[in-house]
Amino acid sequence: KRRVEGALNVPFTDAVSGRLSVLYAERDGYTRNLFADAKARGIDELDDQDVWAARAQLRFAPSAGLEVLAQ
Repeated sequence: KRRVEGALNVPFTDAVSGRLSVLYAERDGYTRNLFADAKARGIDELDDQDVWAARAQLRFAPSAGLEVLAQ
């Protein structure tokens, strides 16, 4: 099992900043498909996980009482 997460915060100005978050997760399956052609069709491990995810955010805070977050 592998899982890697990371985030990068970048201030553009005093009022504007950005953030980029990424995730990668991988896991080998623990259940075997025992049907005769399962390995040839690539479905011999049923519980595999292979996930990539990313999220970008933009924060705009023009004053102390106002903050806008776009995702």
